[in-house]
Amino acid sequence: MPSSHSQTVDPTENLSTNTLKRLLETVTQTADRYVDLSDRRLVVLRILKELTGATAGYWAWGHEDGTEKSVVAVALINLGFTEQQMAAYVKASFAPEVHRDFVEPIKKRMGTQLQITLTREELYQELAWKETFLGQQLKLIGFEEWLQSIRYSREETWSQLFLLRSVGEMPFQPEDRALIDIAMSSISWLHSSQAESIPQEQLRGLSPRQRAVMLMLLDGVSRKQIASRFAIGEETVG
Repeated sequence: MPSSHSQTVDPTENLSTNTLKRLLETVTQTADRYVDLSDRRLVVLRILKELTGATAGYWAWGHEDGTEKSVVAVALINLGFTEQQMAAYVKASFAPEVHRDFVEPIKKRMGTQLQITLTREELYQELAWKETFLGQQLKLIGFEEWLQSIRYSREETWSQLFLLRSVGEMPFQPEDRALIDIAMSSISWLHSSQAESIPQEQLRGLSPRQRAVMLMLLDGVSRKQIASRFAIGEETVG
């Protein structure tokens, strides 16, 4: 189980005063204005997307199953994606190549830490990334550079921020990474809550896709939307 934060230096060193001020103001106003976690997460995702110059992004949470240890991103809140882009991304995320070339290297870098925040450049050089399955699939839907943060809140329960930039845009910079890292570590409603937790016995034995469908249904996503995202018949959902 992860046990410590990924950063050994103060992440705010790479942030401008104005950027920190805008994030703090947004968090304070959001806490005063909204009670619902989904509303709060959407507002924070929107300001993070704006401040980092991302084209699209999502916040997600999920469970590992204790054996497979796969990190299947279930997009609960997303911005900037078309329906077709999200459907293609979700479909690609279940490929074994993604687990091998993306999930496992990140988890290896994470070790026993509670949180890790990475840019594409920190995991892959540009040419090597373009050869990976996920790199190729993202390019097909118009994305290339990415920045993500994963944090464990409880045993086998994680939250994720994932931001993308369009093909041809500059990689995310250290200040972008620092911003996402401090947001994920310090904004409590970006972490999955106890009320959102699902007993592990309900998830064990399910495939990654089945777990994703179950979590989406519990989050209120309609069967029609789920069927569209996974390119399956509505009658096969749940």
